[in-house]
Amino acid sequence: DGIRDYKVTGVQTCALPISNPVQTKMAVTVYSKLPDMNTEFTIYDLNGNPKMSFKKMLTQGNNILEIYAGQLSPGLYFLRVANAYGKDSMQFYKQ
Repeated sequence: DGIRDYKVTGVQTCALPISNPVQTKMAVTVYSKLPDMNTEFTIYDLNGNPKMSFKKMLTQGNNILEIYAGQLSPGLYFLRVANAYGKDSMQFYKQ
């Protein structure tokens, strides 16, 4: 049901969109070089307003997260991934 995959790699997180647009959910793969990484995920609209935010403790290696985006209005958004070692963002389009 509208799951789209994205890959965010490294502790300093490099975002690589695999498919767009997002309908209701998107799966994000985040690779962590270190165990127990407290990481914050925030979705911003085009004006820089935060629309959704949550924290997740990542394990070492690949972490697959499913993010529900059904409450977002159609348009362009940015997913920001941040932890103590860096941050990165990727853009996605919500249908």
